[in-house]
Amino acid sequence: MALNAPDAYGPFWISATLVFCLASCSNIASWLDHTGDPTLWSYDFSRVATAMTIVGLYLLGLPVVLWGVGKYWAVPLPLSFLICLYGYSLTVFLPVMFICTAPADAVDWVAMLISMAWSCYFLLINVWGYAAEYLSKEKLLPFLSFIGYDDEVDVPLHMLEDLGIEFEFEMDTESMSRAYFECAAEGNVETLRFLLSSDVHGELLNSVDVDGFSALMIAAAVASQRRCQSADIRAEERSPSLRRQGTYILSSPSHILLPKEGLSLRF
Repeated sequence: MALNAPDAYGPFWISATLVFCLASCSNIASWLDHTGDPTLWSYDFSRVATAMTIVGLYLLGLPVVLWGVGKYWAVPLPLSFLICLYGYSLTVFLPVMFICTAPADAVDWVAMLISMAWSCYFLLINVWGYAAEYLSKEKLLPFLSFIGYDDEVDVPLHMLEDLGIEFEFEMDTESMSRAYFECAAEGNVETLRFLLSSDVHGELLNSVDVDGFSALMIAAAVASQRRCQSADIRAEERSPSLRRQGTYILSSPSHILLPKEGLSLRF
């Protein structure tokens, strides 16, 4: 890649395509993981903003870090060249987005680690030649290490992109909690029976934190009025410290406060 002739066309469309694929595939993964009532699943448009943030920070943030290090060690690497380089390094993540829709987490992590290694290698081979002209062998390796590692945060910088993408595929907890809470608030008898079934209870405990789900169970029970006692007992059995943690406050048989959700319901 030419140092003085960076290409902005490729990185722009690659990053834009990655944002679309990341948001779309993470929603597809959420849909595939959802084995309950299909009417309780909904497309999460907030994933688009999250994907833009993840890709934008990688595309602009890491090149600025490397450019600043180059300035400090007198390595004239243009910022536009580095942004272009990091943009093209995102190419490998495009097919990985479709692989990450697989319901197996192990497959996701293996695919992400392989893509991270390839992307990091692509950056190293393109920066190595230019940096070697200005740095001695003793300084070259520490300089190149900033492509993949930062001693200040003790985290592989290149892995931050992988962690951000993996986070996008693991975002189901909040949206699922909100969906079940809204269904409980509607007081629909069929939905409440579905919520209170043992199979669904066990299934949701794998994706929603115990305290949050117990609060939803009690909200459903209060909404139905007929199942309050049994649901309250089941919730307490699942999370005996729920009341002490202040996840919910049952102030009366017809009023429930959920500080964690930022909501107050009256029935």
